[in-house]
Amino acid sequence: MNAPQTAARKLDLDDLAALEEQRTHLLQSLDDLDAELAAGDIDIDDYQALRDDYTARAAMVIRAIESKEARLSAAEGSSSWGRTALWVVGLGVLAVVAGIFVAQASGTRGVGEVGSGEIRLSVREQLFQASAANAQGDFARASELYTSVLEEQPSNTEALTFRGWISWQQGDVAAAEADLAAAVEVAPDDPAPRVFRSVIELREGRPASAADELRVWAANDPTAEQRQLVNGFRLREQIADALIQIALDEGSSPVPAFDFLADMQDALPGDPEAQAYRAWLQAQLPELLPDSRVLLDQILAALPNHPSSLVYRAHVLWQLDDLEGARADLAAYEAAGVPDPYLEDILDQTGLRTALN
Repeated sequence: MNAPQTAARKLDLDDLAALEEQRTHLLQSLDDLDAELAAGDIDIDDYQALRDDYTARAAMVIRAIESKEARLSAAEGSSSWGRTALWVVGLGVLAVVAGIFVAQASGTRGVGEVGSGEIRLSVREQLFQASAANAQGDFARASELYTSVLEEQPSNTEALTFRGWISWQQGDVAAAEADLAAAVEVAPDDPAPRVFRSVIELREGRPASAADELRVWAANDPTAEQRQLVNGFRLREQIADALIQIALDEGSSPVPAFDFLADMQDALPGDPEAQAYRAWLQAQLPELLPDSRVLLDQILAALPNHPSSLVYRAHVLWQLDDLEGARADLAAYEAAGVPDPYLEDILDQTGLRTALN
């Protein structure tokens, strides 16, 4: 590695460290917010608004970390960007989601209260410790704690779900699938194990099964944090992309992909990511470019800085020969300073950035 490369790598590592500090701060802010609510220092409306804001900001930082990690891995000759990116996003958002699960498990009891004896308190304490271990990156310890919980409560859905997720990230697919299957058997309508099963099914090359799992997830009132997890993974888009690719490879109809997207929109109406992705698919057909632009205009009128819509509309305007408008949208996306790996891939694959520069 020559001197300029070494300097560039140092800058990347410095940026990564700063982003990781931001992630830690935002995740701590989420924990502090829960404590303020429990203490009665904040009302529920302000709590929800701040929680949504912190969660969205944390997800953006996590995506930026993902992008930095991916570039560093590529520079070092890594051949597994997809798995690395998934690992980075998953670990960051997992800490957020784990905190929500623990808060829900604790219920509305006050500090120091016990629901049903010392064993119940012991289980709760272990779940808190597992959540903290997750947040600190000590996944072996977290897994041990979840196992300890399951020795006392074999049907504890939270422990099954997160031990399974950790197992998969560490490469033990069989253990992960067994734990998550058990979680679904105990609580078939719980959205959390469904979303993790969807990720695994997709990564193991079974997009149709991934789509089925995400349909169940969407139909069972997922939390805002879980929706952020799905958006952070671009899970809906990746499943649809995989289904479309299968159709292209087999020369079959892409209807399953569009049915899946329609089901997701019906279950989660008003989701801007779902609407933007629908517009992006429309934009692949020249005759639907005007319709795609109308839909993206509507989204950006309500959310002027929505990253996906800015990139998608930049592409649409480029295809419609509105280069000035396309450059303005691309500049607005880049001005946010938080590159999205999925959108960056689109910019690279379409040659959009090169064409506009």
